[in-house]
Amino acid sequence: MNGGVVGRYLDAMVARDWEGLAACLVPDVERLGPYGDDYHHVDEYVPFLRRTLEALDGYVMRVDRVSEVDECRARRTERDGDDRRIASRDT
Repeated sequence: MNGGVVGRYLDAMVARDWEGLAACLVPDVERLGPYGDDYHHVDEYVPFLRRTLEALDGYVMRVDRVSEVDECRARRTERDGDDRRIASRDT
């Protein structure tokens, strides 16, 4: 996938390459979750992602395209097999 560091981050997430994913993040990355589930360092955030994704039995993540990228975030759009958008999320 193209998209520089964002593309490498998403590719690593899809492959469940946790070391590769961590390499895409700054050490003091912050994840401010919607339920107060905040993580303030790469050593906290990557294990959170790993636990979350590995707990989703049968979950498959496929990234077809990254539609917006700036210095701080990206918007990931998921589409179903008929190319209908099923989710958009800021990354």
